[in-house]
Amino acid sequence: MEVVAVYMSTALTAFAIYASFTFAYLTAAYFVGSKLSGFQSALVSTLYVASGIVTTSSSYAMVQGWGEMVSIYPTLLDNLPVYSFRGWHYYITAVMLAGIFASLYFMHDIRSKSRGKPNES
Repeated sequence: MEVVAVYMSTALTAFAIYASFTFAYLTAAYFVGSKLSGFQSALVSTLYVASGIVTTSSSYAMVQGWGEMVSIYPTLLDNLPVYSFRGWHYYITAVMLAGIFASLYFMHDIRSKSRGKPNES
């Protein structure tokens, strides 16, 4: 049971880190995205995507490990519908990947709108 808790704690930590830097990326995109050069935007977006993929794969692996541990060693949690669902690793991966794509679209949208406006410098 303790190993299951470690797997879940690690998965939630990876998700929290993902949420933190996604918020930072969106904040930066909103406030300075229109002022970044193409190279700067590509660099920031590449770093964001790489970090997102690392935390997404970490969450996927930890939740999958949790599912395997629970299937091999039944626990009291098996009686709860939320914990007996074995597809959480797919769900969390889909949510995190959708967040990455939505964030990239947000940056693209901010930069596209700024191209149509005259320079105010």
